[in-house]
Amino acid sequence: MNTLIERPNKQKSVDWLAIKLLYTENHRISYSDIAEMFGVSLKQVKKHGARENFVESRQQVSDSVEIKIKEKVADDRVEANERHRIAYKNLQALANVYVTVIANHNQSVIEKAKVQGCIVNPNELYSPSKLLMLCKSIKLAIDGERVTLNLPSIIVAPAGWKPPHSKEPEVGLSELPFNDWIKAIGLEAPNS
Repeated sequence: MNTLIERPNKQKSVDWLAIKLLYTENHRISYSDIAEMFGVSLKQVKKHGARENFVESRQQVSDSVEIKIKEKVADDRVEANERHRIAYKNLQALANVYVTVIANHNQSVIEKAKVQGCIVNPNELYSPSKLLMLCKSIKLAIDGERVTLNLPSIIVAPAGWKPPHSKEPEVGLSELPFNDWIKAIGLEAPNS
């Protein structure tokens, strides 16, 4: 018996509507609990339950709640997808700006070395490692949220899609030797 619900006083007339509402809205209450709480026989509860579809009503309430939960999850997934799309778009824009800044600075260092007729000092060049770390952190956070929402974390290209021509190598820039890194971002190493 559920002790959280008070037992009403025994009455000559039984409020079967109240009993049905109590039964359909509380999955922990059984017909036996109803009979004891309202001072009626289990046989009466079963009879009214069958006639007034207590079990079906309980299932409809349960189905309705389940539908609302699924709708909420679907809304959360749509909102998360949009946030992730915007985050990736902003991250791409940031990466493009950062790559331009790196390329311009590094080109300036290389040009300066050419004019002075000396070798480029690698310590004067910007490295994209901080950008790479930021990108990985954001991707990890987004992937984590996508997993909790049961969204795919892998982006699949449409059939027949080919990436646009790019100077970017298959490996990360930080993994390349210095001269290859310079070539990868479209700059030529100074002639020695």
